[in-house]
Amino acid sequence: MKYRYRYELHCHTSECSACSQIPADEIAEFYHKMGYAGFCVTDHFSGNSTLPDDLPWKKRVDFFYETYKKARAVGKKLGLSVFFGIEYGINTDVNRMSRSTHNDFLILNLNREWLSDSKDIFALKTAELFAKIREAGGFIIHAHPFNDKPWVDYIRLLPHSVDAVEVMNGTHTDFVNTNAKAYAEAYGLLQTAGSDCHRKGIPVLGGMETDEPCQTSDELINAIKTNKAKPFKISAPAR
Repeated sequence: MKYRYRYELHCHTSECSACSQIPADEIAEFYHKMGYAGFCVTDHFSGNSTLPDDLPWKKRVDFFYETYKKARAVGKKLGLSVFFGIEYGINTDVNRMSRSTHNDFLILNLNREWLSDSKDIFALKTAELFAKIREAGGFIIHAHPFNDKPWVDYIRLLPHSVDAVEVMNGTHTDFVNTNAKAYAEAYGLLQTAGSDCHRKGIPVLGGMETDEPCQTSDELINAIKTNKAKPFKISAPAR
């Protein structure tokens, strides 16, 4: 089957993610140029965020959501579907969101109101937090689970707390991706892919391909759950 629509599940804006070099309006233009039908904005909510620790929780959530809305507005003009998400690095102190273990998870399909009212929930232990997120309709993808960078103290696997595993990450090595795929297969978890885009000039792009368009995050997640969305990886064309 030849898939017609491509969706990015993992990218970062410079407004919210300290590691990104591409602002929200330009990232929408980038994915349009690369031929995608849509993308999920998954900025660093904990760990590598641009926001100071003393910013009140609701203002933190508002800033993330407003950045997403900026990308969505440009995307809409270009005919793209743009979905809200966050990348959550396991955090042991909800009052210091700059801290993270660098064990990262993409969380899709949370609404602004739930996130804004859930500071206390983010203070729970990780398995309990993820259970609450999934109860609220969130979809959790373990991002690059075998990331072996020097700043990652140790690899954590939570096969009973996540919905899917990112088996292809465009910025990570074959070692990381191959082990992620083996992990997903061993536990029968759904498999996803993403570019992990932080800049325009990335050499590898990825995401999910479908043969039907997805207008909402519910539709995209349902396509993943029903095996109607497949991971893909391509070399990025020269700009």
